[in-house]
Amino acid sequence: MASETLTYGALKEELVRDRLVVGLRNAKLSEALHLDPDLTLERVVTKARQAEEVHRQQTLIRSTAEIGKSSSSLVRAPEVDAVRRKVPAHAKSRTTTNTNQSREGGRNCPRCGKKPSHVFAQCPARQSACAIWSISMGGEPWRVPLVINKQKISFKVDTGADVTVIGTKLFEKFHGIRLENANSFLSGPTRSRLPAKGKFKITLRWKNREYEDEIYVVPEDALLGRPAISGLGILSWLREIKAGHPEDNYNELFRGLGRMTEPYVLRIKEGAAPYAVSTPRRVPLPLRDKVEAEIKKMEAEGIITPVEEPTDWCAPMVVVPKADGSVRICVDFTQLNKNIRREQHELPSVDECLSLLRAAESKFFSKLDASRGYYQIPLRRECRLLTTFITPFGRYCFNRMPMGLSSAGEHFQRRMSEALAGLKGVINVMDDILVFGATEKEHDERLQAVLQRLRERGITLNSDKCKFRVKETKFLGHIISASEGIKPDPDKITAIERMSQPETVAEIRRFLGMVHYHLNSYHVWQTSPNL
Repeated sequence: MASETLTYGALKEELVRDRLVVGLRNAKLSEALHLDPDLTLERVVTKARQAEEVHRQQTLIRSTAEIGKSSSSLVRAPEVDAVRRKVPAHAKSRTTTNTNQSREGGRNCPRCGKKPSHVFAQCPARQSACAIWSISMGGEPWRVPLVINKQKISFKVDTGADVTVIGTKLFEKFHGIRLENANSFLSGPTRSRLPAKGKFKITLRWKNREYEDEIYVVPEDALLGRPAISGLGILSWLREIKAGHPEDNYNELFRGLGRMTEPYVLRIKEGAAPYAVSTPRRVPLPLRDKVEAEIKKMEAEGIITPVEEPTDWCAPMVVVPKADGSVRICVDFTQLNKNIRREQHELPSVDECLSLLRAAESKFFSKLDASRGYYQIPLRRECRLLTTFITPFGRYCFNRMPMGLSSAGEHFQRRMSEALAGLKGVINVMDDILVFGATEKEHDERLQAVLQRLRERGITLNSDKCKFRVKETKFLGHIISASEGIKPDPDKITAIERMSQPETVAEIRRFLGMVHYHLNSYHVWQTSPNL
């Protein structure tokens, strides 16, 4: 079975990291990585690539140095011999010649291509310039149309060429241009000498730009060299590579249902009396097919499992229609909730969160949403039958922490708070995460830290509800704006204004609760003075 089909969670990255470290051929690098206590897969890949590139460059530099060393030693050999031994001039010359022949043998010169090879000072191509037009890597070459002497000519673009060249046939189309002697030799990719008929200086035109350049006339096609490419602005040297946005490097966080490592343990009070129903609640006929499809989907995702054995606890299913036409499967855990031992974890207050945002004076915001948050926490195996529920299609129990448990919300908040503990510029309330920063750089650094922490904890996000690098967003029933600060959500105010007059005590309490929630905002008094 392939490793991608197994559910390793955060362990998968560690296994791949360890396998790469052990399998490195560079023993010194492998030993150094073993000693790194904060080693990650990304760091291993980066170090390995850096080591490979350094090795390649060192090999190239050393081979070039050896060639220079051999050439210089050949030139200085007579002087060294003169220091050690007094040799006549004619004997010295003969000794040098024999030495050169014995060392170089019958090899061709790597610069001019002549045989036998000779020292650099005696090479006729020692002042040659590189002009390459005969190398092809497949595919169509890059071409650019230039205007020369009122004629449009298509040039190949070659950033590896030191000079610009043009073919003899193309040059014959020009009239009134005299050739000068080419003082330097041109060399090809194999450092072999290339024939140049001559050169001329002329102005090259591309779009609205001009550049004066020396062009060599050769038998081959027109080729545009690096100086002309840069002078005309056709291509520019990229001195700095800016990385993409942090979220672009965490595509796996936006796929599938996450899974945290530590399972949730559902604890029941001592002496609790089991409660079980034997008849499912009716499902409206128009929703029946959707409910069945949703149950099969949850089973395929590993959220629920069919139950065949007798259970002490069994709750009825509740179907909740969603705005997009689909349904949500919920369970009425009223009786079970009476006997659950809760963790009593304090949830963050809205006022506290908004106060942190006011003090930060941030300008950039990113809002993250945990994908089906509760279902990302596995349920311990011995607790799963406590969540058994009955449907028209059979009984099932949850493998993940279900919605509807009285302790689910506070446990999920605790796990999310632990996952994001110690990070700056982050506010988390249940499955909503807000990342903020005064500058874009500060924001991106904080967002990078949050995404990395979520990856380590096995938490995935809902890409449809995530927003990155915005100046204004909705959070906790308010509008968080870089320019206007914090203001209430207009939809909430409109809902209050359109509420019918309360007639019962419960309706009065509900109305007062909604109004008092927004009374601390000056915007409410401006838009709704009658409240």
